[in-house]
Amino acid sequence: MDEPVKAPAAEDLTAIAVANSNVRTGPSTDHAVAYRLTSGSKVTVVRRNEEGTRLQIEHEDRPGRSVATLTDIADEVAELPAD
Repeated sequence: MDEPVKAPAAEDLTAIAVANSNVRTGPSTDHAVAYRLTSGSKVTVVRRNEEGTRLQIEHEDRPGRSVATLTDIADEVAELPAD
């Protein structure tokens, strides 16, 4: 079962989407698309999965999950708490 989305905290990172992408309701492509991001969209990164490959994000008060490499901070995700 997925963990509930938490509110962004001060230590959360802001990232920019580097490509148009689907943001999903859960941590894999098996989950439904919640919304789409366009390249250049600013998101708040809340947390990451254990491997650092997927991110829990918020965009315009909408939670979702995205692939880390689709953001400009893929190298910085190790600083975030893991699921």
